[in-house]
Amino acid sequence: MFERLVESDDDLVGMVAYALYKAEKRDWIIRERERLGREPGAEDYDRYAEHFGGDAVRRFRQDAEGMMLRFVDTYVDGATPGIREKAIKETLELEIARLDRAIRDSTDVKSAVKTNVIASLIIAGIVAIALFGIVFVPNWANSFYQWMRSFNPAAP
Repeated sequence: MFERLVESDDDLVGMVAYALYKAEKRDWIIRERERLGREPGAEDYDRYAEHFGGDAVRRFRQDAEGMMLRFVDTYVDGATPGIREKAIKETLELEIARLDRAIRDSTDVKSAVKTNVIASLIIAGIVAIALFGIVFVPNWANSFYQWMRSFNPAAP
């Protein structure tokens, strides 16, 4: 029966089908022992073997395929959350690395020095204008206050 069920050394379906055949044969032997009150003899085994033609081989192989498909489905169902979690984690890690590179590239020393020099010049210019107004323009603070009020006449 092994040769009829297993087509090659790597025929996993055939191997499972043969295991199903052996399990069924074991069950038959147990039933025959109880029915006959003795171990089945050679004639009993011959009668049993007559039932295993092409249809039986097809049935065992189909049962084996079904069993293997159920196993794969169960495995995939169990692994799906882990696969999804791993994919999300990897995507987040890639995005974090990309953002980290972008931040590092935009805040290198040369860029930081350039930004700070420009900001310092702008602040120095504002301070210089304010000092010029205070020192050289009489009543500058009051004029500035009046100018600001011109944008909102309803203010007190």
